Amino acid sequence: MEDRSENVVVSVVMPTYNHEKYIRQAIEGVLMQDTDFLFELIIVEDCSTDDTKRIALEYADKHPNIINVLVSENNLGITDNYLRAMGVITGKYIALCEGDDYWTDSLKLQTQVDFLETHPDCCLCFHPVSHVFVDNNQEDFVFGPKIDGNHVFTSEEIIEGILIRTVSMLFKTESIRDLKSWIYGAPLDDLALQLHCASKGNVGYIGGKPMSAYNRGNEGAWSAGETSTDLKQSKKWHKKRHEDHLEVFDMFNTYTQQKFNNQIQNRIRINSIRYMSFMLPISNRKEQVKIIYDKKRYLRYFNWKPLCYMFGRLIVGEKVMLQLKRFV
Repeated sequence: MEDRSENVVVSVVMPTYNHEKYIRQAIEGVLMQDTDFLFELIIVEDCSTDDTKRIALEYADKHPNIINVLVSENNLGITDNYLRAMGVITGKYIALCEGDDYWTDSLKLQTQVDFLETHPDCCLCFHPVSHVFVDNNQEDFVFGPKIDGNHVFTSEEIIEGILIRTVSMLFKTESIRDLKSWIYGAPLDDLALQLHCASKGNVGYIGGKPMSAYNRGNEGAWSAGETSTDLKQSKKWHKKRHEDHLEVFDMFNTYTQQKFNNQIQNRIRINSIRYMSFMLPISNRKEQVKIIYDKKRYLRYFNWKPLCYMFGRLIVGEKVMLQLKRFV
């Protein structure tokens, strides 16, 4: 692809902030796309304090017909940057790649556009993603539904709990025309965007090999708290993450006038159980009591053995329970 024009089919949006270590790889992953249609890359630079802006402008100078860099004099945050990009896109479809992630397959865009063109009932499609731990403290793995080949999910199936990585998404521009009406203030913009798109139609899944990579543990990234070896930081991250999920679910329920309330309530239940399963074993007794009280309606979904151990630990303490465990 040599020229950008009003006939652009895909607008690739790349929000970035302090990604100087990763931004080149992210941009190169877009530029390598082999397509029979035109695409553009909109880099939304959020007033980085490192060399990210310089690198982005350097690429724009080399590829002026493809790359458009939106700069800012102030740090605006991810949601405002997405909305800034939405104001200038020209494509029929939108693909996302944050500045610290990257695409790994040169046919990614072509494959996804072909899918949506042949599945007009779908407003969004996605694919498996490689989770790459840049700090090497965990083993890399492939993330996505365990389904061979392509598959079409209903709106209800996605909203109820099928997770989608932003770096794998391609969706119809028309599906987000009213996104501004509720996404302001949403603490998890990627989750809000996925729920929003899923509410507009079916969602396609392109099975097979991963076509992109999602970096984990990046220095300064929000997701770094998830894999932190600092227990206090890890607990703080998971608590905030859980609360953010609940807030987005509530905002989405309001936006859709509870059209998908059954699916949202089930997702809240699953999310709360996961949160409790992670937090209870690493929390002190005071913290455990608060978690159990706040989430008491979900206790019935736990297996009885870990539940008995959990309450025993609260009553008699960890040391006594470890002694009793030898005889069970």
